[in-house]
Amino acid sequence: MKKSNDKKLMPITPAFIGAIEPSSDDLTFTHSVFSQCFFPLRKLKNNAKSYTSKHGKASLFVKAGEIADPDNEGHFIELDVPHGAAADLSMSHINNHIIRAGSIDEACEVNMGDNMRAFFERYNLPVCGSSARQVRTQVMNIAHATMRLGVWSDSQVKQLNFPCIAEEIDFWVEKDSRQYTLWQPRMLVNRKYVEAIRERGVPHDMRALIGLYETPRALQVYKWLAYRLPLIRDESGVFVPFYGENGLHSVFGRGLDKYRFKQTFLEDTLPEALKWYQTATLSIDDKRNGLRLYNSPSPVPKELLEKKSLFFPKGR
Repeated sequence: MKKSNDKKLMPITPAFIGAIEPSSDDLTFTHSVFSQCFFPLRKLKNNAKSYTSKHGKASLFVKAGEIADPDNEGHFIELDVPHGAAADLSMSHINNHIIRAGSIDEACEVNMGDNMRAFFERYNLPVCGSSARQVRTQVMNIAHATMRLGVWSDSQVKQLNFPCIAEEIDFWVEKDSRQYTLWQPRMLVNRKYVEAIRERGVPHDMRALIGLYETPRALQVYKWLAYRLPLIRDESGVFVPFYGENGLHSVFGRGLDKYRFKQTFLEDTLPEALKWYQTATLSIDDKRNGLRLYNSPSPVPKELLEKKSLFFPKGR
């Protein structure tokens, strides 16, 4: 696999990322819980304001927040639970800054203006119109949501509670990059959240996440495989059933009945995820009852994580 030092925009395809190793600029990060449990794929039905996801020994609970109504003093507007690929992309931007910052204090203050625009432009994403509105909406949903992240083992249970990810937020997506001199919107992130991400940040190849942006279910499967496969040590692999308490349906099949889920997962979702993770090794059970996962190289080379040539500038 070739290494790439070319910062020019390149077509992001499975063949491209399979042939060209990611640079440090292409890394994104998430907490280990968010590589096993995910935001809903779309807005919750019946205007529901809370969501729970559990898989293996990790769990995620999210409750929608609210913001002051600018047109009605003393009243508040209910937001939604973060959802969809726009929420994943927004978390990637926030977590990138947190991981790459030179100190905890610097990590807490996330630039939401020119740095976010640069983030969009690097991957040839539009910074205005419906895409920008979707991202802005999800940033607000994320910033004000209450989240509980749970991780446990045979001997220990750890729960992280975040009443709000952001202590302050001032957000805008400018149409003209020259406007950055007039206003520098930012998010002041909860310090405990910053410490949690820096302690348990899981690396991903941002190019693959962008490539899967239009297929959010496959994006989630890709993130799960990229986290799970490199951790497997048993040569016989690990079996994950389609159904049951820790089954694939409970994580990736929300909104689909069991028959439709298995068919869609095997014919569409899994093949699409594997296009972007070409070194993944797994098999489908003979009776089609689940998947057997085997140890596989991470999409992010270990030596890359030791480099400090990072995307976001320091001291802004």
